[in-house]
Amino acid sequence: MQAFQMLGFLTGPALAAIPSRLAERLRQAGAELNGRLPAALTPSILMQSIDTFLETLDLSESEEQSSRKVIWKVQQMIRASYADPELNLETLAQQVYLHPTYLSELFKETTGQKFIDYLTDVRMEEARRILRETELKMYEVAAAVGYTSPKYFSTLFRKHFQLTPMSYRERAH
Repeated sequence: MQAFQMLGFLTGPALAAIPSRLAERLRQAGAELNGRLPAALTPSILMQSIDTFLETLDLSESEEQSSRKVIWKVQQMIRASYADPELNLETLAQQVYLHPTYLSELFKETTGQKFIDYLTDVRMEEARRILRETELKMYEVAAAVGYTSPKYFSTLFRKHFQLTPMSYRERAH
């Protein structure tokens, strides 16, 4: 009985009133399912038809949209917390309820960039701003962007911009 109700929903006016691509795909798949069902319907034929319907229904776009939303949220969290030296993939994965390995793969797939590279880019861009706009000492700049070691910060900065932080500051002024 519930299978018939589902079929009625897929081909009925309630779904037709929803203006979305997913609803349109559901309507088309429901109409196709309805057309494949024989007049003499048995429960096993109905279940087999519904299984085929579910297999052919492509929901990858909504999964992709969901993934983009998660990654956007992670990027927002990075931009808000880049100064925290404890910020890492594991902590963010916990906050979005994903396994760190899966989040890492999803981040790379969605942005084209590794998680750590994105975090470093955000920190380095903020470091450039701080160097241009303030007179903070290097260890203070390092701490302000989430690095506990000024030497490591300086090495990353030089690798990122081909200049030491001091050279960058001198050229910026």
